[in-house]
Amino acid sequence: MKDNYQTLDDFLQEETQRDPAFAAALTEVHHDDQLGAELAMMRERQGLTQRELAERAGISQPMLNRIERGNQTPKISTLWKILRALQAYLHLDPLRDEISVAPSNAIPAPDVRLGAPVLPGPQPQ
Repeated sequence: MKDNYQTLDDFLQEETQRDPAFAAALTEVHHDDQLGAELAMMRERQGLTQRELAERAGISQPMLNRIERGNQTPKISTLWKILRALQAYLHLDPLRDEISVAPSNAIPAPDVRLGAPVLPGPQPQ
């Protein structure tokens, strides 16, 4: 480990290569920041303030602020409330390391039942 680095990126690159636990923690922080930023962008696109979205979602404005800044990871139930209030869906792709939030009308909702295999062709009613 060097004593001094030219940039923060130099430090982060060396530490992630040296320490797998550091790399995993950095990735987790990045995901929280990315999720919060996506939610904030969707809220802003809809012309909502944090207070308005928090009221619609039934959560506090300070909690929404912490989530949008990446300082708090929301429970699934809280995330669900926020997404419903935004009328949006969340796309997670761990294979591509992508998180995105989009309006619910952006893609058709799949007809998938929990526990049922997703197969082409007619699905049971």
